[in-house]
Order: sequence, then structure tokens, then C-alpha cells
Amino acid sequence: SLTPSPFLTDAEEMIKEAVEGTELALRFAAAAGSVRRVVVTCTMGSICGSQRAADPEHLWSEADHNDEPSTAWFMSKVAQEAKIWELAEKYKDKFSVCTVHTAHTFGELLPGQPVTSSMLLLQELARGKVTCFLFAMCEVADLAAVHVAGLERTEAAGQRYMMSSADQVSSLEVAEWAAAAGASGVDLAAWAADEAVQKLAPKRPTANNRKVIALLGRPLVPNAKCIQRGVASLIENGLL
Repeated sequence: SLTPSPFLTDAEEMIKEAVEGTELALRFAAAAGSVRRVVVTCTMGSICGSQRAADPEHLWSEADHNDEPSTAWFMSKVAQEAKIWELAEKYKDKFSVCTVHTAHTFGELLPGQPVTSSMLLLQELARGKVTCFLFAMCEVADLAAVHVAGLERTEAAGQRYMMSSADQVSSLEVAEWAAAAGASGVDLAAWAADEAVQKLAPKRPTANNRKVIALLGRPLVPNAKCIQRGVASLIENGLL
């Protein structure tokens, strides 16, 4: 994954870091002479654009591109992917490329791994934070398996894979699953009393993920189990 620093706030600098980091990595891969396949971790941020504004029933898929990136971070991810495919064409005689576009990712932490991004969000909810959001997700072991398949399967060359659950979930559901998994800091009464939370309406389905399921040859880990595994890992590592 070639991700701009979270400490950058300037859009031009963030885009520059993402693009230059991508170019550096793929240039060195080409120079090595021994690299035959490259899998790059991308994000749903370079997939989800204005399509749903035009069609509320639209399901996200690998055919989509973010045509209206709304933040510096989204702009950097769109620019990064454009650079990936530009260099994939340039170095096509050296190696093949595929991209994996991940939604919020939960699951087991590596020993000593910092809690950031999606897992930080889960940790905050598990400690009692009440907040409103809707999102799709994936499980980290599934994500790893897709990367391995991208390296091993010849049909993955030149492909984009969207690593996302078919259904959107709400923060209320995440809190309920976290509580059931042993997150004692979750106050379900507080969630029930929050009017905005009660109005959350997840879109189901929200994405067409058949392509990545076909690559794996099996279903993805269910959403509830993603959260259960994430909570179990936070507890095991003394982070709850």
C-alpha cells in the first residue's frame, strides 16, 4: 500500500507524496528484473464517485471510478491509481499489475501493530463512543488472501478488485456486534437513546462484490464476524 502521510493537510503535497511513492516503488520493481507480478493496495476512495447521486440504487463495482473526489485524501488516491495504471502500461514487459480496493478493514492485529484507521474506529466504539456512520467492510484475512491470489493467479493481471461487503452496515450494528463479542465499554442504552443513530438506514446491497468472490472461490467473512474478530484481537492485545 502506497499511502500519503496522515499528517499532511495540503492537497498538492498529499497528491505528490502518493504519486511519487507509487512511481518509486514500481520503478524499482521494474529495475529489479525479477518481479513478475505486482499487487497494489488501493481504496474504495478511488472507486466511489458521483454514480449514486445520479442513481440512488447504483451498486459499487470495479467498473466505477471516483469522478468527484471531495477531499485531498480522495484526490491523492485517485491520482495514485492513475499513476499505477500508467506505469503498468509502461512496464508491461517487466510485470503485470492488479489493484485491490479495500473498504473499512477489521480483524486480527499483528503483534505490536499500532491501532489505526478502521481498527481505531472500532476501538473507540468498543470503549463507549457513540457516533453515526454507514460503511461497507472487509476482514483482514480475506484481504490478505486476495493479495496472494493476485500474485498467484494469471487472470488477475490488469484487473481491479473491490474488497467490500455486499451490504452496508451502521455504527449501531457495529456497536451491537462489539458488545456481543465482549466489548464491555459499549453502552447500548446510550445508542438506543440517540435519535440520529436510530435513523441510520444501511443500503443493502450497496456493492456488487462477485468479482472478488470469484477470485477467492469462496464467500467473504460475514460482517458480524469481521467485528467479532477485531474486538477479540483488541482484547487479546490488551487494547480494550
